[in-house]
Amino acid sequence: MARHAPSSSEGFTLVELIIALLIAGILAALAIPRMQGTVQEIRARSTLNQLSSELYWARMLAVEGGATVRLVLHSDGDCVRSVSTFRDEPDGGRRELTRATVGSVGPCLRHNGDSSLVFDGRGMLRPPARTFSIENGRVTERLILSIAGRLRRTR
Repeated sequence: MARHAPSSSEGFTLVELIIALLIAGILAALAIPRMQGTVQEIRARSTLNQLSSELYWARMLAVEGGATVRLVLHSDGDCVRSVSTFRDEPDGGRRELTRATVGSVGPCLRHNGDSSLVFDGRGMLRPPARTFSIENGRVTERLILSIAGRLRRTR
């Protein structure tokens, strides 16, 4: 009677491989809802970061040039979608300096007050102070712009 030598090759059986893939699939299904909340939070913070950059840029231009600079908020219904920065010219006209998109996809950026923010040549915001808010499903984040032109973030 012939005997076969034990096989030296090792590996997984098909059943073991299927069980491992099922466990990985279940874990992925549990993680996806948490990931969606994280993605919404990242989009909300990104929108506030974009707006912060534009506000700081407009204030810096006002101080640098010693002239009035306006930041105009362009809304799509209730949500701010883009901003434009204008410098008041000595002849009474306005020159557009920049135009940027903020919050084009995803969360809605809202604000109090009218759609024009004016910084004087010292970087001070003409009253009133402004509050921008964005809700990402779980948390509402706010960006507060003081009359002194300073930004503060709250939850």
